[in-house]
Amino acid sequence: MVLEEIIRGRRTIHDFKSDPIANDLIKEALRLSLVAPNHKLTFPWQYFWPKGQTRAQLADLAVKLKQETPGDPVSPTMLERTRKKFVEPPVLIALGIKRSENAFQAREDYATLACGVQNMALFLWEQGVGCKWSTGKPTRHPETYRILGADSALVELVGFLWIGYPLRVPPMMERPNLAAVLMEVL
Repeated sequence: MVLEEIIRGRRTIHDFKSDPIANDLIKEALRLSLVAPNHKLTFPWQYFWPKGQTRAQLADLAVKLKQETPGDPVSPTMLERTRKKFVEPPVLIALGIKRSENAFQAREDYATLACGVQNMALFLWEQGVGCKWSTGKPTRHPETYRILGADSALVELVGFLWIGYPLRVPPMMERPNLAAVLMEVL
């Protein structure tokens, strides 16, 4: 594939096959994230690769948080769907950045992480592997930090990246026309 096709073709994947993904492929995707643009070369990336029992603990926490959500009662089907999000995709990576006292630097570091995730997503897509970046409530919960062994004073968790071969590829959602977002200023 040429780069333009990879960029235009990549989709957020919601349903994954159970086929395993080679560890080397995941590690190469993570390495490629490290060459993303990074103003001031702060190298803010902090990745956690939970496996086995750790993923089960994250799933239990996600279910517990779903049950505690105020509002309409949560059905057993919804709870099972929540659990499966954490245990079924072949790979789960927790995404974090080093904490910064400087709000501007923290914003730039988040942008660096986002660029890194895009690098990973495009590389994986070229290999036939999809992913989904999620920023739900478990990301910010103190128990998640404990489960992952992350020090919340040093690291801010900003999402989970689910990775696997797509069970189905959703159609492209309508995107804005360039004319709607480009202001050419003379």
